[in-house]
Amino acid sequence: REPGKTRRPPAICLCGVGLRAGMDRGGEAVLRRLTNSPIKPSMPTREIGADPNQMRIPPKDLMQADPQQLAILDVVDEALEQVGELPKDRTGIFVAMECASDSARWLIRERLTSRFGASADDPDILNRVAPSLEAPAVLGAMANMMANRVANSRDFRGQGIAVSAGAASGIAALDAAIGALHAGTLDAAIVAAADFSSEPVRAHALSMIEAFDKVGDQAAALILKRAADSKSDHVIATVARVRWQAANIPPLAILERVYGPAPAARRNFEIG
Repeated sequence: REPGKTRRPPAICLCGVGLRAGMDRGGEAVLRRLTNSPIKPSMPTREIGADPNQMRIPPKDLMQADPQQLAILDVVDEALEQVGELPKDRTGIFVAMECASDSARWLIRERLTSRFGASADDPDILNRVAPSLEAPAVLGAMANMMANRVANSRDFRGQGIAVSAGAASGIAALDAAIGALHAGTLDAAIVAAADFSSEPVRAHALSMIEAFDKVGDQAAALILKRAADSKSDHVIATVARVRWQAANIPPLAILERVYGPAPAARRNFEIG
């Protein structure tokens, strides 16, 4: 290499995609709704689940997990079906999701107990705020657990990162994954993002901050590899780099109209 000449980073390929939004599970269902005429907006997600055997997570833990966690497990599973076996030691997990607003209910329950004398003698009062806190609910409300749960489900042993950066969460996770692939510390990266903005507390917050008339639920998983490592895969697209100066570009209008905005996941969903 000539002295002072910058080496061009390797091309990054998108090899697998998993999507879900509103009532639609899977990329085919999403595409079907977007291409059918007339286009009918989707309702928010009403039901979601995950296979405890496939995910290697106890059923009780899944029952008490935040819906965004289940959505990420679901879209990652779909994306992995589109690629061959990934190297266990060289696959990293980059997850972005918003905090579980429901977790604040347990703090309110504790304050009722400590400040106003509510106790086990008043179980109905306390249970209306939140049920008794159990270990599965703690893990189910922790956004940073998702990278661990995805890695554990397939025994991936590369780096795992959970990103929380508001509306930039999904794109920040993508940027970190591309950086790791460029640096050669990983051979494959799973980037997953979820934002269930229809959750009442989050929906109210977004209406105050960004004046959304409608909010929605979206989750997306992207599997990335360097071009040299993706020769046996079906390459969907090539990802050059994350352009942060383009972060304020308006989202795709059709997605907003059909599913409603989900700021933390929408850029990843658009890529998928």
